Amino acid sequence: MIKTDLDVINAACALVGHTPLETLEEETPGGSAIGLVYQEIVGFNFGMHPFSFGTILKELTRLDANGEPLNTGYSYSHRLWNARRGAPLKVIRDPRNANDDFTDYLLIEDELHADEKQLWGIFKHSPPPLLWSSTFVTATTLALASRLAMIFASDTRSMQLWRTEAYGTPQERFRGGAMRVAINEDSFGTPPKKAQWSNNPLTNSWTGGRNSGDWQRGDE
Repeated sequence: MIKTDLDVINAACALVGHTPLETLEEETPGGSAIGLVYQEIVGFNFGMHPFSFGTILKELTRLDANGEPLNTGYSYSHRLWNARRGAPLKVIRDPRNANDDFTDYLLIEDELHADEKQLWGIFKHSPPPLLWSSTFVTATTLALASRLAMIFASDTRSMQLWRTEAYGTPQERFRGGAMRVAINEDSFGTPPKKAQWSNNPLTNSWTGGRNSGDWQRGDE
């Protein structure tokens, strides 16, 4: 069973016929370099899709402005979670309601400026392989094998073979092959989002700004 980063790397090494690594430390021949390539691939793969096992909900840390107004015009500054990958996928005011899309904010480096005192963010991150789906493990292993084929043997044919197995043809833009299976599996297991009619400008225009929660029978 794949549990650690080293397990994934050694699975890829087995595909290309390379001796398994015992550690990723710099003292191990090729260990540090392979680890860097592996981390690059993992980051790229998690960027392909908001995988459920690669997202996490975290409360933003409100910073003390010492009573001074922010130069952006907002009232509060919040620090983003430091172990994230990229900008937040979503910012919400109620952690019990993932459909609460809060958009009145400004991102500046590691900070988020808003008028809300308390906010949460849904972020991408890189959990350990133990939490990955088996299909995502396969896609990542094949992608790493593609790179290792060139690193160890300059084998262009094997590189292209494993790359196609991992991501499909160039026309599929890295979303074919095993990666497509991983995306589909995760999508099937994720509940559909509730339609946010109140955030739709066409709906607001039609209802005169009254969303479905405000509009009750008997209104004019």
